[in-house]
Amino acid sequence: MLNTQGYSLLELMIAMLIGIFLISIAITTYSGNKTNYKLSNEMSEMEANARVAMNAIQAALEHVGYPSIHIHPLSKGFYVKSIDGLKNVPVCSSGTSSVEVAYQDAAGIYNANLDTRDNGNNDRFSMMYYPDNPNNANAVYWQDCGGSYADYAIAEACSGDTVTGEGDKSVVYNSFWVNNAGELRCRTSRNVTYAITNGIEHIQLRYGVKINDMLQYHNATAVTNNALWSNVVSAQVAFLAKSENQILEKAQSKTFVLLDRTITKNDKYMRRVYSATVSLRNMSRE
Repeated sequence: MLNTQGYSLLELMIAMLIGIFLISIAITTYSGNKTNYKLSNEMSEMEANARVAMNAIQAALEHVGYPSIHIHPLSKGFYVKSIDGLKNVPVCSSGTSSVEVAYQDAAGIYNANLDTRDNGNNDRFSMMYYPDNPNNANAVYWQDCGGSYADYAIAEACSGDTVTGEGDKSVVYNSFWVNNAGELRCRTSRNVTYAITNGIEHIQLRYGVKINDMLQYHNATAVTNNALWSNVVSAQVAFLAKSENQILEKAQSKTFVLLDRTITKNDKYMRRVYSATVSLRNMSRE
């Protein structure tokens, strides 16, 4: 006769406990993997935003003071409204080379007060260069910070040069800043604003001033007060990038150092400081 005796109550309870234990392990593993995936995804997105921001800034800085293929040297590569004297009217006088003329529509920068200066935890900086004519077979550089061709209409009218659109006053301006929404933005001398990328909270610059073979870094206020813009040959840039979403389990208070600024945050966002030093090869002086 077959034995039809079933499991005892104790055996069933042990089996249930083992099952619950295995299920809890599976849930914990799934939850951990999900959290790690979210962290990894947020980190990747933050890294991508930071890379776009740094590439845009470095590309602009590397072309500060570019003299075009016709070599129209700039005495300095940064636009500082308080000392540059550009008027709020983009007009010219029959092809003259008056330094007071706002060729290439510098009013787009003037009206928005986007000159190179210290601005609390978010510096603003405007870089200048002479563009090549893109129709010239020897052209090297002619784009603004949005990747568009520079506007030559005003340059042609005001040019003191025989080459159309490449006169000694066809200056292009690119102004960078970070707005309150965490976007790195750039306004061109065509008065067009581009959103370069998001997830950038703060940005700082210091300028490498070369005097008697000595290189020292100062902020914009110090360079302006000591009339040293014509001696700037390099720049340090640092910015604070943050994750798109609050992903930390609880708020954490952290302090970040960006060149000459200390910034404290207390929330659930993930952040990282990115920095670089760029040589202004068109402004380098022996």
